[in-house]
Amino acid sequence: MKFFVYGTLMNKYRENIEDVNRSEMRFLGKGKIEGELFDLGEFPGVVEKQGEYVYGEVYEIRNSTDVLTKFDKYEEFDSKHPAQSLFIRRKANVEMSNGRTICASVYFYNGNTQGLRKISSGRWSMPKENSVPETLNYDTVREMAPSRRLK
Repeated sequence: MKFFVYGTLMNKYRENIEDVNRSEMRFLGKGKIEGELFDLGEFPGVVEKQGEYVYGEVYEIRNSTDVLTKFDKYEEFDSKHPAQSLFIRRKANVEMSNGRTICASVYFYNGNTQGLRKISSGRWSMPKENSVPETLNYDTVREMAPSRRLK
């Protein structure tokens, strides 16, 4: 199974997810998907939008059932109740940096983006402590994700 990641699941933030054996993940390269990226404070969220791009990394997951279960929990995705999930896992076309296009799973933000700061570059990096933008609608994000906090 292939995964496109654009936020806290990227390699440089790997310590944020407990018990994920990174040896089960093989890096395939960098890529981009069509979408719009929003700053949710401690993590980003992407929504589908043609003509704009979000940049990230692509991995092949070897023991996909175990890793997928941990990723779904981390991203607060419940396949039995997707409408109530913070993120929804779907397939998307990923244009790799070498020009190839592959299909991979992506976690798309399932909330309202009104009032959230758009990340125009399509590239997210973890905010420094105490650097939350004033324009962020934290109430909306916290209502949907009270348990999701980075270590």
